[in-house]
Amino acid sequence: MKGDITMAKEEKTAFDFNKLTLEDMVKFVVDNELKDKIDLKQFLETRDKYKLVNVNDAEGKPQTYVSKKTGKIKIKKKQIPTGEKTERYNLFKAKREFYSKFKNDIDWTNPPKEKQEKKAKKATAILSLLD
Repeated sequence: MKGDITMAKEEKTAFDFNKLTLEDMVKFVVDNELKDKIDLKQFLETRDKYKLVNVNDAEGKPQTYVSKKTGKIKIKKKQIPTGEKTERYNLFKAKREFYSKFKNDIDWTNPPKEKQEKKAKKATAILSLLD
């Protein structure tokens, strides 16, 4: 049989970084047997629960401020811990880690931008320009 020599290309999985879900990441890791390469369970965090309470002035009246977005008067609130704990999954950190581990193995659409390092200028270096 002629033509059987052609080899099928191995197609890469494609993900949109902005639409990537936890289910997509877990399915990819399980299907490709890459559990040892990334631990997605590490991004499950335990945090304190808070409730919002009005901030009162010395007379017991609620303090107010003018909202910059709407221009309306709003009551100031502050967070007070309730003593309870809640679990939440930090999907953003998980997505960044997933991208860094598999950036060459997956065809990415809308990949995250790489962080650019800032050059910190010290005050002495800046003032030396005056000499």
